[in-house]
Amino acid sequence: MPKIRSIYLFPVAALLALVASATAWSAIAAGQEAQPDRQLGETCTAATLRGSYALRDAGVGFKPDGTHAVEFAGTGVEFFDGAGGTHGTFTSTNSQVGAIAGTFTGTYSVHADCTGSKDLTFSLTQPAGLTGKTQGHYEFVLIDGGRGLLDHGTEPALNTVEQGQLVRQ
Repeated sequence: MPKIRSIYLFPVAALLALVASATAWSAIAAGQEAQPDRQLGETCTAATLRGSYALRDAGVGFKPDGTHAVEFAGTGVEFFDGAGGTHGTFTSTNSQVGAIAGTFTGTYSVHADCTGSKDLTFSLTQPAGLTGKTQGHYEFVLIDGGRGLLDHGTEPALNTVEQGQLVRQ
């Protein structure tokens, strides 16, 4: 049996996860009604997403021709105000630059079916001399009554796709 090189496992797994996630979101967009969090028998609002959440994410970036360019993974803390505002900090490691860190601010909305979206603006603070701002758009679903969320998103200027998980602290 041929050996699979480990450098291919992460991009393949990330792409498969993104395809599965996109398929689920496509079903919702095609008119299939999403269901509220039935475990708790409730619907969600912006106030469901409130407080401090630990975050982790991973993704891949692509060159303009669509070929693989970079892999990254990060952690951080995101604060939701319960009224549509969010901000946080992150650290990340990527296969091109190494360690980076920064902050972000943004807005979010939550639908009654416990899905939502957020738009973030990222500012890099580390390493010294690496500056710039990027914007990202994320779709998410709240889980466990708002104690966590799963998201996927893109940063078009960087040509990246990523998935993440947040857990209330």
